Amino acid sequence: MKLKFITVSTFLSFLSASSIAQDSYQLVYDIYQAKCVSCHNSSQGILDLSGTPDVVYSAIINQSPKNTVANGKGDKIIDPGYVHRSYLLRKINNGLDTDNGLVGGEGAKMPLYPNQPLTDIEIETIRQWVLFGAPKTGNVVDTSVINTFYNEGGIVSLKQPLAPPPANEGFQIHIGKILVGKGQEVEWYLKYDPKLPSDIEINRINFVTGTQSHHFVIYKYYPGQSKNWPNGLRDTSLTSHGGADIVAPFLHYQTDTKLPNGTAYHWFQDDVIDFDFHIVNYSQDSVMAIDAYVNIYTQPVGTAQKIMFSRFFPKLDLVIPQDGQEHTFTGHAFDTNATNMWNIWTLYTHTHKYGLDYDIYKRNPDGTKGEQIYEGFFDYDKGFDVGYYQTGVESPQRKFEPLLEIDPREGIIHEAVFKNYAGPDPVYFGLTSQDEMMVAGFQYTIGDTLSALSVSSFDPLTKVSIYPNPFRTTATVEVRSEKFSSKSAAFIVYDLFGREVSKTTLQQSSLNRFVFEREKLAAGSYLYKVVDSENKTYNIGKLIIQ
Repeated sequence: MKLKFITVSTFLSFLSASSIAQDSYQLVYDIYQAKCVSCHNSSQGILDLSGTPDVVYSAIINQSPKNTVANGKGDKIIDPGYVHRSYLLRKINNGLDTDNGLVGGEGAKMPLYPNQPLTDIEIETIRQWVLFGAPKTGNVVDTSVINTFYNEGGIVSLKQPLAPPPANEGFQIHIGKILVGKGQEVEWYLKYDPKLPSDIEINRINFVTGTQSHHFVIYKYYPGQSKNWPNGLRDTSLTSHGGADIVAPFLHYQTDTKLPNGTAYHWFQDDVIDFDFHIVNYSQDSVMAIDAYVNIYTQPVGTAQKIMFSRFFPKLDLVIPQDGQEHTFTGHAFDTNATNMWNIWTLYTHTHKYGLDYDIYKRNPDGTKGEQIYEGFFDYDKGFDVGYYQTGVESPQRKFEPLLEIDPREGIIHEAVFKNYAGPDPVYFGLTSQDEMMVAGFQYTIGDTLSALSVSSFDPLTKVSIYPNPFRTTATVEVRSEKFSSKSAAFIVYDLFGREVSKTTLQQSSLNRFVFEREKLAAGSYLYKVVDSENKTYNIGKLIIQ
């Protein structure tokens, strides 16, 4: 079975020509007019839903409810993208979403008169509209998928919700329901502001979703970056890569992760999270509904002795020919600017369906492979070699307790094997399951201060200094090398999906210095590398624009 990856733009253009005849908000407005205005009109002295579409939209979007209980929680009448913070949606929920009911003091469910609840299809239409950001214009609700799911029956991918943590131990985030059409594959991002009352430390993350999850990743936006992305579900054309960093990578459909004793993630009070949810409906006959639950377990700030961080190193220049042969690609992950040891807790890798093996080694001072510390054939949960490499979210993760100490200036080498059997075209680094990825990453704490390394014991390849880094408009880039094998080289900048966004040609010299201008590059993180005219790589590093 071959699945087709559909982006929002393709998806919606198809729907606008077929199953959706009007803006999604107009559908929601029509439901209000049919079921709600008998009670909610200008004569009742409460929320008036009887006005024009423009008037009603202004009255409900991001407006505080008059109900003191809902208002006290910080909810809105409709909070775009936040199903569980939209008071009006809770009022009409009628049990469709079991953890989104009314609580004491929030009043009675609606509608009261003519005493006929909304149908599941009507409630779902409003819920999907809110989940996609409650836009005033645009077709974001697929009515044909909703009708098929409720009239013909569909697959409920997660039968039982995850029980939330006790209130004094943490909180739960519920995403869904997301409806996926027959035989379709989707990948959505969702910005989420946890509205933390203060900084927190996180010692455990418990996650569950349906088995059709290709991957689920938790990102955290860099300070001030979340405002650059809209609320509600959005497709991969609006990825937050470059504006956020990984917190929890490639979660399985059921993962309960407890951090090592004395360690924790640190979230600041104003931190905003971004979820990356990649889903595949393998059924050609049924619509699928899928939910995701994330339990965040917290502890007082200052409890942890060490804070846990994440880093990942993609191999961007993947070109896998369709020749029936296995091809091995090697990446070097190190940081010559580091001042402290990496104390690695978890090693993980990620490829798509063409990946056959993935191994990680310590990197020797001369740049060669040292001790192997990760074997792609080994299932670290089961404790034995399963004889094959599991791609995608199934990729093994190795945890080290005690933590594995790595000198960042030496770093690691990651090596993956691929075989392109789909042909006839080559496969490149990309986002869909028809593309390929090669990513090695780890979670780590900051270790001891590094001692000096002599030049004779460490191969520095090409030295690149960027200052300031991070920067706002310009930075000075200084490249030192006596190793260029050709008369010229290039300083190339990539976004975190491997797309080239800038290229500066350098002339061969023992010292090159130039000013790098951000031009039209958005704020966020980028990768750079220095290559010669034969595309041999001499240095890889990170560039941050504020």
